[in-house]
Amino acid sequence: MPPEADLETQMLQNLLATGHPMAVPKGLMLAAAALHGGDGMACSSLLGLLSDHPMPAEQAQAFGELASDLGAWHLAQDRTLQALDWFERAQKAAPMQGRIHANAAAALMRLGRFDQAEEALAKAQSCQATQPFALGLLGNLKHAQGDLSMARQALEEALALQPNERSIRIDLAEVLKDMGLFEPALALLDGASGVDELCARGNILKSMGDAKAAASAYDGALVMKPSPAIRAKRAFLLPVIADSLEHIAQCRANLQRQLEEMIQDAVRIADPEREVGTTPFHLAYHGLNDRPLMELAARFWRQACPSLNFQAAHVQCWRPGKRLKIGFVSRHLHAHTMAKLNRGIIADLARSRFEVFVFQIGKQDDTAREIAATADHCVKLAGPLDSIRQTLADAKLDIIYYPDIGMEPTTYFLAFAKLAPVQIVACGHPDTTGLSTLDAFISGDPLDDIDAQAHYTEPLIRLPGFPFYMRKPAIDSLMPDRDKLGLPENKRLYVCPQSLFKFHPDFDAMLADILTRDPRGQLVLIEQLHPMITAQLKERLKKTIPDLDARLIVLGRLSPQDFMTLLVSADAVLDPWRFGGGSSSLEAFAQGVPVVTRPGEFLRERVTMAAYRKMGIEDLIADSADSYADIAVRLAKDFSWSASLAARLQQAAPALYLDRTELKRMEEAMIALVERKLNF
Repeated sequence: MPPEADLETQMLQNLLATGHPMAVPKGLMLAAAALHGGDGMACSSLLGLLSDHPMPAEQAQAFGELASDLGAWHLAQDRTLQALDWFERAQKAAPMQGRIHANAAAALMRLGRFDQAEEALAKAQSCQATQPFALGLLGNLKHAQGDLSMARQALEEALALQPNERSIRIDLAEVLKDMGLFEPALALLDGASGVDELCARGNILKSMGDAKAAASAYDGALVMKPSPAIRAKRAFLLPVIADSLEHIAQCRANLQRQLEEMIQDAVRIADPEREVGTTPFHLAYHGLNDRPLMELAARFWRQACPSLNFQAAHVQCWRPGKRLKIGFVSRHLHAHTMAKLNRGIIADLARSRFEVFVFQIGKQDDTAREIAATADHCVKLAGPLDSIRQTLADAKLDIIYYPDIGMEPTTYFLAFAKLAPVQIVACGHPDTTGLSTLDAFISGDPLDDIDAQAHYTEPLIRLPGFPFYMRKPAIDSLMPDRDKLGLPENKRLYVCPQSLFKFHPDFDAMLADILTRDPRGQLVLIEQLHPMITAQLKERLKKTIPDLDARLIVLGRLSPQDFMTLLVSADAVLDPWRFGGGSSSLEAFAQGVPVVTRPGEFLRERVTMAAYRKMGIEDLIADSADSYADIAVRLAKDFSWSASLAARLQQAAPALYLDRTELKRMEEAMIALVERKLNF
């Protein structure tokens, strides 16, 4: 504090000590002047002297309002705990001021204390004084909790009350984006040209698959404000659908160049999850070894945000108990593929050896609640990265098990820290993380070749067998029903039921070959969340399939039941080359549906093959582009062969589901990692 601030503090101390009647008014005036001049620390000292001093209601009201303003100053400086302390003092002094309760809610949200934040917002709304502000915060709270419908409702009400408030408009646009309502989200930002609006526009366009327009929005924001966070957003922007192999090479070279430049410039980003909020997810779909780029990305982030290199206190002086405390950490333990692949493991890990914790982030639904009920402990993680990180550290886990690092930012950035002595990543997102803090990548000997360690930063564990422990899909045997799906009866349907970003340019010629060999053949795909992504893929496919418009059927988004109906209605189901199916293949096999596959070098294109090897069926595994087309066309045309394969699959498929031998292998591998760490 400047010398005059010390003098003012001493003067106030003297006035309070002598009981001067003007002590409190004088102190409030000095504190307000200090805060108005930008000296929040001097204001803190002065208000601190007044905090425990008795004062009449009128002065208490003024103290509460000023304490709330001081809390807002601390919050803007990212001193959240200090901010909350002042908000709580303000709440006691002026309990009927809605803005104060809303400010407290903002601080509580930053700390991940969502239940307390909701209580504070209820108090704020009961005061009626600052309804738009409180509604906006409620919308952001519900967004963070994964309740998009409630988030939208609250933010729309806030915007109706305060239509010119930019922050509410931007927050609502982000919610609509996450709901897949891209055009309404963009419409909210029409005509706005501020930095925050341009970044929000870039985020929406990126989700739509329009990488060029997203890049333009980020570039515009960078011109206005050369922020390291916006620069990182721009660097990690990758197309959903690559135009060609040359396009892939160019994108990867651009990412490498920009990462090296940012490392050279020593950029700093305080909170990468909140400020940047992206991962190099689409690298995995390029069909190449991503280890060098993922390690470069990790090097960049460790330098840009040193707080990522956190280590939990118990890691250094760790001794495990009789049962190993294992924590499953994911944003996708709800109605999602990751839940299908992991809920059996969570439920059935041997409780004599493991104490199972589940840490759920975001969305809650029936599947999430079922998983929570099967664990020994369930914690819902929320709030900023440092708060989540501390919650995990406080659990003093022996093992952290990440099912799917790389699919979203929170677990990606968490995994930079050492939060447990043993940290494992499974193959939910089948690509290396590039992180040295992970002790193992769990794979299998059919999933990765013996020399595949070159693809991974993490030590690779190749379990024997088929390293999945998934429940058989709870859907009864289905009959084909093309009419229900609007599909033609007089065509042979080649169905590729995967997300369209899995379609590598190398796969296009294989699809063209199949359709050339079978004039009655129709390719059937499922629409991506935004039609622009589908349009981009169609434009690329036309280069190898000139009559694509007559040979392609694109279905809308399907319910789980209709998805399975599509599989059993197909003449041939195709596994994409370069990035194949996982749980979808296991679901197909449960219905006796054959899937044509061509394994390659990387795990991401070998899951279907590994499942076939587990079942002892080799007929549908191609070893070249020609044999892939041969198998697909024969499967579609030769009903007798197709029927015999379906019968064999129905008989063999039960071996794929809830095989206790596979679970025991996982358990033994994790115990061995713990023992190795203890003996290191």
